[in-house]
Amino acid sequence: MIDWRVPRLRCSLIALASLGSALSLLACSGKVEMPADCRSGASCGGAGAGGSGEGGSAALSSGGQGAQAGSADDICANGRRDADESDIDCGGPSSCARCPTDSRCSASDDCETQRCERNRCLEVEATCSDRIKNQNETDVDCAGVCPPCEVGARCSVDSDCVDEVCSAKKLCVAPTCSDKLKDQDETDVDCGGVCRDTKRCAVGAGCATAADCQSWICSITGRCVADIVVPPADMIDDFEDADTWILSSGGRAGNWYPFSDGSGVLTIDVAAIDRGAGSLTGLHTRGKNCTSWGAGFGVVLNNPGGDSNTKLLYDTSAYSGFTFWARAESAIAMSVAVPNIDTDAAGKVCSACYHHYSRTLQLSTTWQRYKILFSDLVVEKGGVPVPTAFNPRVFSLEFRFNAGTNYDVYVDDVAFIK
Repeated sequence: MIDWRVPRLRCSLIALASLGSALSLLACSGKVEMPADCRSGASCGGAGAGGSGEGGSAALSSGGQGAQAGSADDICANGRRDADESDIDCGGPSSCARCPTDSRCSASDDCETQRCERNRCLEVEATCSDRIKNQNETDVDCAGVCPPCEVGARCSVDSDCVDEVCSAKKLCVAPTCSDKLKDQDETDVDCGGVCRDTKRCAVGAGCATAADCQSWICSITGRCVADIVVPPADMIDDFEDADTWILSSGGRAGNWYPFSDGSGVLTIDVAAIDRGAGSLTGLHTRGKNCTSWGAGFGVVLNNPGGDSNTKLLYDTSAYSGFTFWARAESAIAMSVAVPNIDTDAAGKVCSACYHHYSRTLQLSTTWQRYKILFSDLVVEKGGVPVPTAFNPRVFSLEFRFNAGTNYDVYVDDVAFIK
């Protein structure tokens, strides 16, 4: 038994030795894990370390694809200074990060600090003009401790931007009248201020001037308030029919006319105005070089014939006064007069006529609503006989300017008020 087994064991050892040589050859050909002696540069499969043979270490280390394999991230973190880097894993024309202070460099752009001297990146004191995004800036030299950023720069919050608009993409953008923000000099969200030409503010919204409001009325508390509602029967003329004849409501009939002392030049027509979507046209009148007693314009309330000889009295006893919108190209004083049965020669009462009940007011360059109460009117001196009280039977409404006054005036929505 002993003599039979010994040769069998010897035969097995010989086979294992042969198998080991085969495995060693396979490993050196790159088909199984490389033995340590191949990685250390020992001769393997007939080729030295880094040799060109199939079993060379160069072939194994590159996976058979050459030294350029690997991602940019691998190149910028491989722990060595590659050909396009100014120092280890940084700088140069590479896509790697810029180099920290004291790294090697050949140009300022190699360095985080943008300062390269004697081939070394130098540290610099952070400022808002160093052309570096540092400190707590959201973009280069802006926001954080620095001034706000211009349009196109990166931002975190609205206050990082000059125009105070930081978009959802975290970029400073130019404000608009539709960005759903109260920015620029808007008096409320997307209305008033620079937006007033395209969008005036609704009732209740903030305002700075009447022009900010759809109603053209801005309260002393800085809020747009509603305009008064004029019943159609009380509207004398809204000028939307684009002519100088008044509306036929309330039994009235008449027209607008200019008047003067006989000198100067007068014009009167209906023109386009900018007073909201509901008021597209208004009365436009001008006068200049009237040097005697002055000039003006008026409206006859009951004159079916359309001339001075056919005007009739109109009873205003149902009303407390009248109202109108007006503005002038330059601030100017204007008196409002009401010729009635006692002061107009057509009433056949006065012997010294045309000293009417009147009131003087100031027109501004922006649209304003004016209200004239009959009880606030004062009779002008010089009439004979002198009236003792205002008689509501009137002929017309007149708007007058003193001698030497050149005027350019717009009027809209003239109506009686109760």
